Amino acid sequence: MVEDDYAIYLYFQEMLCSSQACLIRAVSLQEAFDILTANSRYDLLIINTNIPGNENCRSIRRIKSLWPDLQIIAVAGCDCKGRNKQCYPLGCDTMVSYNTDGADMRSTVNEMFYPVN
Repeated sequence: MVEDDYAIYLYFQEMLCSSQACLIRAVSLQEAFDILTANSRYDLLIINTNIPGNENCRSIRRIKSLWPDLQIIAVAGCDCKGRNKQCYPLGCDTMVSYNTDGADMRSTVNEMFYPVN
């Protein structure tokens, strides 16, 4: 998960604790890129699109081009305006709001990996 706010990271960790997910925190997209490059295969990347100082859209596109099977969830403010909305079509598979609850987040993740036909 790319999240610079530790409290928000813990909130998402708590939401996903009943799943089989092993959450790893990066505080920037560059750090996430370094983790993806240096380690084994990952299935999901959750990105806070509001992290200051990141070129989110370009970084998301680069990550998706190098790891096309990596599922990406963009986490955005509830209005989903501006930069958040621009990043979505550049490689994010879905978008959720910070206002999402644990059940909705788990449902979103499950639908990504176990789609209902």
